[in-house]
Amino acid sequence: MKYCSFLFLFLNTLYFFSQSCVVSITALSTNINCQDDSVQLIASGNTPPPVVVFSDNFDGGIQSAPWTVFTNSDFSNPCQSSINGTPYCWTSNNLGTNPSRIYETPALDVQVGGEICLDFVMGDGIGGLVCDLPETSDDSISLQYLDASLVWQNILVFNPVTANYNTWAQFCVPIPVNAQTSSTKFRLYQHNVNTAVGYGLDTWGFDNFEISANVPVWYDWAHIPGTVG
Repeated sequence: MKYCSFLFLFLNTLYFFSQSCVVSITALSTNINCQDDSVQLIASGNTPPPVVVFSDNFDGGIQSAPWTVFTNSDFSNPCQSSINGTPYCWTSNNLGTNPSRIYETPALDVQVGGEICLDFVMGDGIGGLVCDLPETSDDSISLQYLDASLVWQNILVFNPVTANYNTWAQFCVPIPVNAQTSSTKFRLYQHNVNTAVGYGLDTWGFDNFEISANVPVWYDWAHIPGTVG
């Protein structure tokens, strides 16, 4: 956490600069006639930029972030080229016995909110089974967080029935209020994939996955004990 501390002088407006924030303090009046008179101070500060707490762009042809669960995937760009032309994570080459596709992050500190962004695309059916397209709501892919009751909750659902996801696009969503804790897990999830051809159906891919967290700030008035969040 970061905070801004400052000393108020009897000027109309005082500006305080630090490495992380800029604060301006304005007095509604600068006239103090008696010992018991008071002056109302108004402080206004900027917010430091969000901090990236988790990201993976797969540019090395493999996952590079510390995912806690990562279903085996294909990084050979088997279908459409990605938005920036670099390798992406594709689900067609999944192996194993778990019928669900899961990409799960470790617990992250996002207690004052933030944003999740990713590039996403579904198979378009061109190129054979490797690019097989999801077709029903049951094929949907969900961006989720783990709540305090250890139940996964949806943040964003990519449903092929309600929208067309057959071309690459970037999606950014704010972190929900109930997900704003000091140790929240997130994941991409697709359940019960048809394993008849070795996880080759209902394919999709993602790239440039990034979670950014807002930086906690508060004002610390020198003449008032404690801090106010």
